[in-house]
Amino acid sequence: MEVLVIEKEVFQEAFNELSALTDSLQQFISTYPIGKEKEKWLDAQEVCQLLGINKRTLQNYKDKGILASSSIFRKNYFKFAEVQQLLSTGTSHLKHQPNAQ
Repeated sequence: MEVLVIEKEVFQEAFNELSALTDSLQQFISTYPIGKEKEKWLDAQEVCQLLGINKRTLQNYKDKGILASSSIFRKNYFKFAEVQQLLSTGTSHLKHQPNAQ
């Protein structure tokens, strides 16, 4: 049997990285629950194509609360049902809204 000695700081850094990975995996698993009907999620590029908008406009929709997103590994995903609802109500009126800031 071989004994390995590492510095406390190195161990703590590795532990922190493992904890962050565990948190990310738990977030991912909670987004895609096992045993429940899975919802379809779209990435930003797919949403932009469906709505006919650019990424900056999509960011504005997120900032104004028009479209909610979930972030997994620093990538945003949108519920297809919410994008479909936005399509059915129309988006032309959104481009002319003044900023509520």
